[in-house]
Amino acid sequence: MSDSSPRLTTRLLDRLPLVLAALFAAGALFHLAAILAPTIGNAASPGRHAVFILINASFAAAFFSRWRFTLLPVLALAAQQLYGHGTDLLRAHAEGRTDVQSLVVLLFLPVVVGCAVHLARSRRAKT
Repeated sequence: MSDSSPRLTTRLLDRLPLVLAALFAAGALFHLAAILAPTIGNAASPGRHAVFILINASFAAAFFSRWRFTLLPVLALAAQQLYGHGTDLLRAHAEGRTDVQSLVVLLFLPVVVGCAVHLARSRRAKT
C-alpha cells in the first residue's frame, strides 16, 4: 500500500459533501416531479412531497456549504427514512415485489451519516 492511499481517501471524503449535495438536490427535483406527475412517485400526497422538497433542498445546502452541525438533523432524517422506507421495503417483499426506491434510500443512509460524522469532526468544516 502506498503513502498516497490516505491522501486519496481524504480527497474523496472532501468531495463527498458535494456529491451528497447534488444527490439531495436531485431528490428535491424528484419530489417536485412527483407533484407535477403523480404517477412517477409513490402514493404520497402533494403536501408530503412538498415537505420533502424543503428537506432535500435544506440538506443539499447543508452539504454544499459543509455545515459542521449537520449530524443531528441527518440522524433525525435517517431514523425517519429507516422507518418509512424500511416499512415500505418489508411490505413490498411480503407482496413479492422489490421496492427499488426504498432500497436505494436505505443503502444511501450510511453514506449520508458517515459524511455528516466526517463534517462534524472536520476542522475545515463551516460552522
